Formats: sequence, C-alpha cells, structure tokens
Amino acid sequence: MHTILRTLRSSAAPNVRPIAGSGHAAMRPPLAEVLRVTTVVAALCGGLLWAAKAGAGAFPPETLPVIDGARLTPAAELIRIKGVPTRIRQFEVEASLASARAFYRAALGQPIVETRVAAWTVLARKQDQQLHVVRLRDTGDGRVEGTLSESDLSVAVAAQDQPLGLRLPAGSQLSTDVEMHDEGRSARFLAWHSEQSSAHNQAHLQAELEARGYRLERRLPLAEPTLRGSSLWFAAEAREAVATVVEHGAGVTVTLNLVTFLPAATR
Repeated sequence: MHTILRTLRSSAAPNVRPIAGSGHAAMRPPLAEVLRVTTVVAALCGGLLWAAKAGAGAFPPETLPVIDGARLTPAAELIRIKGVPTRIRQFEVEASLASARAFYRAALGQPIVETRVAAWTVLARKQDQQLHVVRLRDTGDGRVEGTLSESDLSVAVAAQDQPLGLRLPAGSQLSTDVEMHDEGRSARFLAWHSEQSSAHNQAHLQAELEARGYRLERRLPLAEPTLRGSSLWFAAEAREAVATVVEHGAGVTVTLNLVTFLPAATR
C-alpha cells in the first residue's frame, strides 16, 4: 500500500488541456471528461505492476456501491489504462464531503489509502487483483461529485509490452496510454515527455501518421495563452488525430488523441 501512496503523490496531471475548437477532430465528451480521471488510475496501475499476475483478464464487474441519492452517469464502460481494463462511473449527490468520504471509506474496507490530488480526495484499495479508486470533490453548493473506478490488474504484466501503433521519438518517456470505445468510436490517447525540440517532435509525428494514411489538415498555436506550443490536426478515412506539443524548460510534452469511427455493424 505504500507503493500506492507514493505513486499518487508523485503523479501530476498532464500539463495539457484538450484543444477547444469546432473542427471535426475536436475531442467530444465523454472522451475529454474521462481523461481527467485517468492520471490517478494510470499512476496507480503503473505502481502496482509488481503485484500483478499475467492472464487473460476481463473488464471488472461493478463492485463499488453508489451512495444513496446519487445521480449516476457511466463515463467509460470499455477503457484500458496502460493496458489495464478499467470501468469508470461518475456521480453527483446532495451530501457533505465528510459524509461521502465516510460512506466510501466503509465501502472500500481496510487497508485503504487516502490522499489529496489537486482538489480531489482520493480513496484507493487493492484487493486480490482488483484496484478500486474513489475520487470525491465538494462542489461548494451542498453537493459532492465523484468518480468510481474499478480496474482488473490481472493483465497488468502482459500489458507492459502492448504495442503503441507508432514509434515515439528517441528517448521519449510515455506517461499516459488510454484506450476506450464509445458511441461508435474507438479512441487511443497517448502522452509522453521528450527532450527533443518541438520542431523535431512535430516532424516525427507528421511522418509517423502520414505513413499510416493520415494527412495534415492544419497546424495552429495552442489555444491556451499560458502555454507555448502547437496543435496538429490530421484526418484519414474514418479516422482523426489531434496532437499537441507543449514547450517547457525540460523539453516538450506531447499528447496524441487518435479516433477511429467504427462501422455501424460493430457498434
């Protein structure tokens, strides 16, 4: 459990926000919403690889209870975070943060890890090969919003060698790898840090995607005025890709969102 706590405290949300825009490649909910949850879960999954066993694995059952009176919204029924099958549900309830925290402390049982990540109270417990994570936040109007995440760690070791589908620039460090299927779409979200220049990463991405049939449609400065960097928009038959390259003192942070539109028969 100490590994969980260290991983939570050392993880930081990506310094990148989804690019706002009206183009066809703009991220659509709930994909953008789900990415807010995955940083903590991905860090936990990575920190627990040492304890996992290889296996076939399956998406975990809904085992976390929903607090009484909550309005529940499925956020991601089919998602893989660093290859680990995960289900994420969102909820909102008229309650105090203290009462919601007490409910989920009792629901998770012991031993439990509790910490703060930004404005969120995070409760986590690993039991056998299941990882349960609850995030809670006071909305300031007598309500609490939260997420319930259930992950199957039995495939974590096997997932470490999962192919990315493209080559990252030499020396890059992958921090996020999320897959999900939603509303006729299959999506993959990658984020990595690179010590190479912004120009090198943009050229590398363009070459990798063009080799896979994408065409660059436009290149724009980031919409967030406090960030330096560029967004690149690609399209292909039934596929889209949006990349952001954010410059900072230690290199660049790159995010890549790949979306494939599925035929109606497979939805």
